[in-house]
Amino acid sequence: MPDLDSEGYEFFGLKDAQIRGMQIERLEFLMANLAWSKKTLANKANLPTSSVYAKLDREGTSQLTMLDMCAIAKAMDISVVQLLPLTAAERGWR
Repeated sequence: MPDLDSEGYEFFGLKDAQIRGMQIERLEFLMANLAWSKKTLANKANLPTSSVYAKLDREGTSQLTMLDMCAIAKAMDISVVQLLPLTAAERGWR
């Protein structure tokens, strides 16, 4: 098997806070495309509004759970995979 120039998974070397920020950025992008506020997202995904605000606060520490992600994807009518942060390659970074 050939050696691939890889550092492991897509977010190798990033701190949890950086990945969390990228996740929030991705969700905010999708919400903007739908013209949804955090309150609209909470209502459509049947999630507590205060929880959504806390979990999408860039300065906070609350984490989205897999169940949150599934509810959000269902509300947006997209795959859960589309909620994941974009990698550097997907962003066109080198």
